[in-house]
Amino acid sequence: MFASSATFIGKHGVPLAYTSLVEDSLALAIASLICLGIWGVMALAVGAAGHVRMKRVEAALGRRAEPSPERIQLFYAGASVVWLSAVVLALVGLVRRDWARMGRNCLFIFLAHITLIVALVPFVMPRATATSVASPVPMLILVCAIVAISALVSAFFASRWAFLRARRIEAEPATDAQPIGGLRYLLYLGSLALWPAGLVAVLVFSKPENARVGAKSFLFSLVNMVGIALLVCIGLPLLAQHFR
Repeated sequence: MFASSATFIGKHGVPLAYTSLVEDSLALAIASLICLGIWGVMALAVGAAGHVRMKRVEAALGRRAEPSPERIQLFYAGASVVWLSAVVLALVGLVRRDWARMGRNCLFIFLAHITLIVALVPFVMPRATATSVASPVPMLILVCAIVAISALVSAFFASRWAFLRARRIEAEPATDAQPIGGLRYLLYLGSLALWPAGLVAVLVFSKPENARVGAKSFLFSLVNMVGIALLVCIGLPLLAQHFR
């Protein structure tokens, strides 16, 4: 009986299973950090090469090598959510010299995607070793963290597009459109409660008198959508952990 107990109790009364778990988690964390360091060096080298190419192209063209600063924000917003689109846009920037800056920035976004994944693994995988092999919780935490951060970055670029658009429209000659006045606050509340309202408003209010109202409504819609995304990303792992 004593020999059997010894197989479960190590030195200082610590269970051998717990000791093995700590050692495995530590080894996995160290290996993941080493991978992060190796990837970091590779990402810096690739990013530096893309930046140098962009500078050479712009020096040859004598101008910024990108489409309109307004439209390009939508490309960045899409690339921030779907990393495959970042790869495609980076390749487009490689082929089209006049889009070299967009290609460089999308390359940075893609590298940031992969870096985020590699950086989160050391925090998630040790937890996976502590749970059942069939548990989806660690992988769910990893996916939800990536989705949440991507949604925040995408919302930043989308809001930049809306306000750059509003600034461009406001620089145009005045029209006979009437300012919306105090009703804009109802529109803001509506956009905050129902996100499609702001998406419609940013397109409907395309006159200099109300362009900024549309942009602000769009911003409130983004707050709504990002809030929903964050709640889902926080709630799913908690529910999975509860019902595991």
